[in-house]
Amino acid sequence: MLLSQLGVLLMSSAALGRVQVAESVGAAPKLTGSGGAVVVVCPEGHAQEQRLADACTKEGLACVRAEVGPVNVVAA
Repeated sequence: MLLSQLGVLLMSSAALGRVQVAESVGAAPKLTGSGGAVVVVCPEGHAQEQRLADACTKEGLACVRAEVGPVNVVAA
């Protein structure tokens, strides 16, 4: 059995549902661990983010937008 297939078997149905919601709008989901949260990248931008938010609302899921910026590294 492939490792990816094993991962799907071990994933809870709720977590799998969250992944499928993200994939349904063409976004890229990643499970964060045993807590059930999913981080989703929307490479198509704002319109895709809105489709994701709408799909999450329809499924009763929370959708929180996070913006990741550059890290400021200070040389020692």
